[in-house]
Amino acid sequence: MTNQELWLILGGSGQIGTPLQELLLKAYVNFIAPSSKQLNVKDFKKIQEYIYNTRPHVVINCAGWTNVEQAEIHPEQANILNGYAVKNLINVCEKVSSTIAHISTDYVFSGNKGREYYTKDLPDPINAYGKSKLIGEEAIKTSGARKYYIFRTAWVYSQFGNNFVKSIIKRYKTGNAPIKVVNDQFGNPTLANDFSAQIIESIRMNIPFGTYHVVNSGVASWYDLALETFTQLKFNKEILEAVNTENYPSLVRRPRYSSIDTLDWHSLGLSKMRSWKSALKLSIRQIVKNL
Repeated sequence: MTNQELWLILGGSGQIGTPLQELLLKAYVNFIAPSSKQLNVKDFKKIQEYIYNTRPHVVINCAGWTNVEQAEIHPEQANILNGYAVKNLINVCEKVSSTIAHISTDYVFSGNKGREYYTKDLPDPINAYGKSKLIGEEAIKTSGARKYYIFRTAWVYSQFGNNFVKSIIKRYKTGNAPIKVVNDQFGNPTLANDFSAQIIESIRMNIPFGTYHVVNSGVASWYDLALETFTQLKFNKEILEAVNTENYPSLVRRPRYSSIDTLDWHSLGLSKMRSWKSALKLSIRQIVKNL
């Protein structure tokens, strides 16, 4: 491949960046994925110099503050990583004519709509994490840049990093019961591998630039996800206890119904992503193996 076809992956060691690299290797895409120690997106000047020098065809920004609870304690730090760093990134990408693909979240929505959110719906985040991600989205949309994708996803899990599926399995293995899980917050559990595959296919197909929702199909509560995990692993489901949000103290106000609609893919000729249950079944053994 020529240098013009080089892809740059930022945040490549995370839950999305790791399977993304594996899939790019299989697809024979020429890419570089410097570690955060080698290239930190918070180092604005270094990012600018790096992109000026490498001039990648595509920049996929998987870097970001993902700890929702800690964002409430350190909102400005979350804003820097999820917002201001993105503004710096889009500006330099525009100057070298790089396409940027930025990863965002369903948490830019409040969850008060009561049904699925479309890409055209106005964001209205209710927590610090969602607000920080919205800063990043708005930085891209108001930059004047044309060559960008914003890919919103939700409730991501995989065999890598920290996530709900891994946490609920670990809690079961401790033997402590009951395990209380919230049953009145709804969203789209999404396998990082499936999300990464959709991103790669979308960019390589040169779909129109803009904002897209990328999640496995189907809606679930956290309790539904825990129950399905236990069912597939043949764990004792009796120790799971469904509770309301009010009975589960947290620093964070979380959306009650943040399911996001994915119908845009049909008009582009891309297939609908598999159901969240099918994705979980496909990945559950590997998740357990990597605990």
